[in-house]
Amino acid sequence: MKSIKKQVYLGILVLAVALLGGRTGYGQAVYGSLYGTVTDNTGAIVPNATVTVTDVSKGTQTVGQSND
Repeated sequence: MKSIKKQVYLGILVLAVALLGGRTGYGQAVYGSLYGTVTDNTGAIVPNATVTVTDVSKGTQTVGQSND
């Protein structure tokens, strides 16, 4: 009977540490969206323009294309 009590107390302790110990990880968004209008230096809309997004902190680039 004492062995079962020890196991129950140990289980409660482990659960309490897990719940009260704080977060163990954070989720991250992988994808996002950009909205806007691509224009040239005269203000005219540029359809099907190639757009490059650079993440300076990671040193990565993602290339996409605007729509009509």
